[in-house]
Amino acid sequence: MVVLPLARRAPRPHIRTPAGAAIAAVLLIAVGAGLWLQRGPPERVFSTARGETRTLRLADGSTVELNSDSRLLARVSRTSRNLVLAQGEALFDVAKDRSHPFRVTAGDQRITVVGTQFDVLRYRGEVSVTVSRGVVQVADVHAGPQAGIRLTVGDQLRRSDGSSQSVLSRARLDDVLAWRKGYLVYRDRPGVDGGVQTAMS
Repeated sequence: MVVLPLARRAPRPHIRTPAGAAIAAVLLIAVGAGLWLQRGPPERVFSTARGETRTLRLADGSTVELNSDSRLLARVSRTSRNLVLAQGEALFDVAKDRSHPFRVTAGDQRITVVGTQFDVLRYRGEVSVTVSRGVVQVADVHAGPQAGIRLTVGDQLRRSDGSSQSVLSRARLDDVLAWRKGYLVYRDRPGVDGGVQTAMS
């Protein structure tokens, strides 16, 4: 038996036509745009050391004041505003944009606003949200978009991680924001009569 090698066909020349090149370019741009939209803005990480405070200006025009020993993760652009307060405390002064809500996640709580000022403290497994201007919506991260508790100026919500109950109260805004001037204020603590201010170290 004789085995003959298969005849190899000569490769066909690849012809680029202007129409084909244009279609390829459009597809490439579409794929690239889709991937960019899927990723969203890049994540930035901001942190402060113990005893340090820091003021940030975000891409959407909002500002954040970070308290001592805090860590913030932010994905913010003019069309996407999502942040995570991993630890510590921050005061958010949010630029108004009704089309793009500003969302801060702290523990298992998500705070949603369109333009306001509020303080978030994440410490020892508890999240505290205090509103100093405007209106804030606070909800569990697994809840629907219409769920949650509506807070207005002077309202404070505290909730422990994993708990199904929130504690609502009226806050002394000067006390809550005293850290911006380098002080901590304690009230209603054992052994403290009427409150005390201590300098931050």
